[in-house]
Amino acid sequence: MAAEDIDDFKHWRERAAKLRLVAESLTDAHSRASLLAIAEDYEKLAARAEERSKRGTPTDSPPHD
Repeated sequence: MAAEDIDDFKHWRERAAKLRLVAESLTDAHSRASLLAIAEDYEKLAARAEERSKRGTPTDSPPHD
């Protein structure tokens, strides 16, 4: 993962979608649930990155006083 991906909400949504596709093919319920949980975490990262992009505050910007 490139450093700029952390602020790219599309990147995180794509990763979540890929994990969901893999999870659908699994027969082991525990493994499927684990991948779906990770996909949900990626969705949360996407939401946070999207919110940052709307505010124009990337993660590496200096703190505001």
